Amino acid sequence: MSIFNFGRKSSPKTETGWSDGGFPWQPLHTEFAVDRARTASNESYVFLFKHSTRCIISKMVLRDLEAHAAALSPLGQWYFNDLIADRHVSNHIAQSLSVRHESPQLIILRDQKVFWNGAHQGVSADQVINLLRH
Repeated sequence: MSIFNFGRKSSPKTETGWSDGGFPWQPLHTEFAVDRARTASNESYVFLFKHSTRCIISKMVLRDLEAHAAALSPLGQWYFNDLIADRHVSNHIAQSLSVRHESPQLIILRDQKVFWNGAHQGVSADQVINLLRH
């Protein structure tokens, strides 16, 4: 089943931790999960993707990221926030990281700090790959 099914209300995560497209999404359903993800950024890059299931731009950005799963997934740990279902989590992300809430939004963390923050059409697989090229 495609994660772009318009009736779907949850994250693209399956029971194995991978979306249908092979992307390693980890869900963010609680504030505690956000705090754990932030701590994980001490070991690797952490990507927090805030997605609105009601927004076509958000769906397009999600498709782009998942289409490039082979290149993106090894870059770090990827987390998914369905901000319609878990708005309190989205609010916690904005408040705890001192970033303005936007959607779609990708926040990259490293060493518990915001390394990069992009939103709307400013989020793309190419953008992420170019940012992390050393």
